[in-house]
Amino acid sequence: MHNKTCWACGPDNSAGLRLDIKRDELSRKSFASFLIDGRYEGNDGVAHGGLLCSIFDSVMTNAAMACSDKRVFTAKLEVKFKKKIKIGELINVSCWFEKKYFGFLIMKGEIKNGENKVAAKASALFSEQ
Repeated sequence: MHNKTCWACGPDNSAGLRLDIKRDELSRKSFASFLIDGRYEGNDGVAHGGLLCSIFDSVMTNAAMACSDKRVFTAKLEVKFKKKIKIGELINVSCWFEKKYFGFLIMKGEIKNGENKVAAKASALFSEQ
């Protein structure tokens, strides 16, 4: 965890998501599960896309931190939505390091819906500072 008051993963932020992110140091992957309840509704009965982007950003940051001895910051995040994520579904998020490119960490990730189908994919560039 990078900050105890982080809106997405900080345990000390009572208004935050409080994502419980786990990391596998050997594979450089980070994982989280999250129940999409009605507070996170966008379109009728469907999770808000901005929430999913924020979850990707936080879980990817955690994975990127495992790949660098410096602070990392999101430089670019691209999300592709494949399937709807319905309110009431438990999603599983996994993010991992792909490679280093011109001083950036290239990260990838996916969210699986309650049926264990890939509902969204993401790629990102992280800057080391």
